[in-house]
Order: sequence, then C-alpha cells, then structure tokens
Amino acid sequence: MSSSLSVSYSSIIRVIVVLIALVFLYLIRDIILILFLSFIIAAALDPWVNWFERRRLPRAVGVFAAYAVFFTILSVIGVLLAPAVAHQFKELSASLPGYYERFLKEIDAVSLSTPEAGQEITGLAKTLGSFAGNIIPALRSAIGGGFTIFLLLVLTFYLAIEDRSLKRLLRSILPDQYQPYLTRMINRIDEKIGLWFRGQLLLSFIIFILTAIGLFIVHQITGEVPFWLLLALIAGVLEVIPFLGPGIAGIIAVLLVLPNSFPVAVIVAVLSFVIQQIENNLLVPNIMQKSVGLNPIIVILVIVIGTRLAGVLGALIAIPLTASLMVVLKDIRSQNPLPSSASAPPAEPL
Repeated sequence: MSSSLSVSYSSIIRVIVVLIALVFLYLIRDIILILFLSFIIAAALDPWVNWFERRRLPRAVGVFAAYAVFFTILSVIGVLLAPAVAHQFKELSASLPGYYERFLKEIDAVSLSTPEAGQEITGLAKTLGSFAGNIIPALRSAIGGGFTIFLLLVLTFYLAIEDRSLKRLLRSILPDQYQPYLTRMINRIDEKIGLWFRGQLLLSFIIFILTAIGLFIVHQITGEVPFWLLLALIAGVLEVIPFLGPGIAGIIAVLLVLPNSFPVAVIVAVLSFVIQQIENNLLVPNIMQKSVGLNPIIVILVIVIGTRLAGVLGALIAIPLTASLMVVLKDIRSQNPLPSSASAPPAEPL
C-alpha cells in the first residue's frame, strides 16, 4: 500500500513539474523566439566565420567582420534610399485621404450600376482597409524595441563564436551512444537553417530590385507611380512571407495606383504577375526549394500557425523551425523505413 502511494505521489510531482515547466516556457516564449532567431542568424554566418577560422583567426573576428559589413551595407543603403523613401512616405501619407475619397466615388458609381458588385467591392474595401491599418503596428511589433535588437545581436554573437562549445555542452548532457547522432543532426539542421536564411535575404533583395526597376520604368513613362521606391521596399519586406507576400505587395501597389489611372493600375498588376511568375518558376526553385524543400501547402499552414501562436515573429521562424523538424523526421524515416510493397503483407479483400 505504501509503495503504491509512493508511486502515486511521485507521479503527481512529475506532472506538476512538467506543468510548471510548460507554463514557464509559455511566459518566456518571446525570449525563446528571439533565441531561435539568433540561432538562425548565427547559422547563416557560420560559413563566413569558418572561413576566418580556417585562416587561423578567432571566430570573434569573423563575427565582428560580418557585423561591420552588414552595418556598412545598411548605412550605404540608408544614405542612398532613406531620403527618397521618407519623401515618398510623406507624400503617400498626405495623399491617402484623397485616394480614399476617389476610391469611394468609384465604388458609388459601380453600386449605382450593379448593386451586388458594389456591395462586394465595399466589403473588400473594408477588409483591405482593416488589413492596411494593421500593417504598421505589425511591422512595429516585428522590428520595434531597441533592447530586443540589442539582445538579438548579442545572442547571435555568442552563438556564432561559441558554436563548438555549445555543441560540446549538448553532447555532454546525453549518453555517449547518442553523441554521434546528435552531432550529425545539429550540423545538418545548422546547415539547413543557414541556407534558408541566406536564400531568403537574396530572394528579398532580388524582388526589391525587380519591383523597383519595373515600377520606375512605368512611372517614367506614365508619371502615375510616384511611390515606386516605397512600393518596391514593401515588396522586398513582404517577401519574407512565401507565396502570400508577393500577392499582398501587388494588391497594395494596384490599390495605390487605381484612383489615379485604371490603365496604369492594370499595367502594375501585370508587372506584379510577371515578377511573381519569375519568382515561382525561376528564383524559388533555384534558391529556396533546394535549401528548404517544403511543400507550399505546408509552408502556408505553418506560417498561419506561427502567426496565430506568436504573431509576426512566429511567422518568421515558422519555416526554419519546420525545416529543422523535417530534417529530424527524415532521419528517423531513413533509419526505420516503411515496408516496401514487395515485403508488405497482402491487403485483406474488402
């Protein structure tokens, strides 16, 4: 009797400890997300840091050099683009009331001719208006907070320079028989996440350049796309949301041009469609598909789940986290393959 009570008490204590641990992890979920994001950036820096290490230089030198290059490029881009982007943003903010009034007039005109279509457009306008109103708060929550950025940089620095020490620490926790497997899995996940992050940066930059060139040419010919650089920047930023981001950027561009000129809005829509085709058929297969290898449906689902659980930051880390899990599942599948059709027992007749 006493032994059964002892087992019961120990089981209850284990359950309580697990629940407390889960609650604690939930309370510090933002810190965990930042830590995982730091791991992603450190994985992307790994080839650069290893290049320095092979030349008998400390890993810290490689990380400092990477930071120096990054902030130099960011400063140059800021000096070249910030004044134009700020000017276009100011003009757009001043023009939005006029855009909205002209858009409502167009909706009223359609409503008079076809009431059903007018109601559909009105509902769509309200939905898009609500979405647009949430863009700035979402972006602020994603990049805001000087302390968060500082913490991200510090964690990335230590994860990058202490790469081998962390792996040795993890190996020391597990039994000896699991250490080779753990080392192999960490290296594969590290490589996978690094490829994804570098590919995502390259993809966003290419989309920004293509959109900027296309909208600039349209503006030079028609004079109806004054916010071409701002729209290109939005397209590059939204590229972090696979499949959905480019479409959202195209809708925003068309809605801003539509009140001024319907033909130019059609041209912008065609341009957005062409860029999406280039992305889907040329860029993504050669840049992202090889590094991530996830089904598009899975990508969309994990982004929605990540957004639901942890907001914008959750959406950003959803893909690399899923890619890491796929590496583990693929390894488990390779070690325990399903029976082939030849060796499988025959199915029972229905």
